[in-house]
Amino acid sequence: MKKVLLLCLALSPVFAEMPSGPLKQMAVSTATPAGIPDPARPGHARQQRLGALSAAELRAEIESASTIEVSFEKTMEIKDSEKSFITEGKIYYRKDPLLFRAEMPSEVLQIDADSRKHLVKKYKEIYVDEWSGGNPLLMYFDIPGGFYESSDAPRGEDADPALLIFRADRDGDEIEAIYDRKEKMLKSVRVENAVMTTFTEIKSWKKDVPIAPGIFDFPRGAKIIDMRK
Repeated sequence: MKKVLLLCLALSPVFAEMPSGPLKQMAVSTATPAGIPDPARPGHARQQRLGALSAAELRAEIESASTIEVSFEKTMEIKDSEKSFITEGKIYYRKDPLLFRAEMPSEVLQIDADSRKHLVKKYKEIYVDEWSGGNPLLMYFDIPGGFYESSDAPRGEDADPALLIFRADRDGDEIEAIYDRKEKMLKSVRVENAVMTTFTEIKSWKKDVPIAPGIFDFPRGAKIIDMRK
């Protein structure tokens, strides 16, 4: 317990760059029901059918990719405070064999089929933990399996019909994701809870492109701290 507490204290300054959902919490389940509308609402059944198709399209677009490269900007605002944090990052994803890497200014998160590695650049320390499955790209962007397309999404005269807006509730987080069916890419993800609001804007999304050699390498001489022991 003391070891875990000290680790949390040591890593707390860089948590602003980490994902707000399952990857940050080292969770692996994607089966949590989310975004289930009130059955009493008119059009509930139709909304679920349409939402299930749209959500399947979003997930299939990601899961069918052999590789994906993403650049993004993440803004985190702390509630009851004037503090906000903005960071830019890149993601490299390879489906087979699985390799996922999220690069931020002060840290790196990398996942393969068996392990989860967290590099703190300032100290050149790599924390290694187990990884037991799931698509890390979906998890990083807080995309749960129960997303539905909200019928309350704004649809004005200038609204782009190619944009699908998904909303879901999960473990106290209100999640909104926007998917562009024309460009076949995730546009943004907004996660809000009682403590903070995190908005991730996708700057570029490249599917099935070659990943440069050395992208998944770690710096030489980094200290390995194996949390699996």
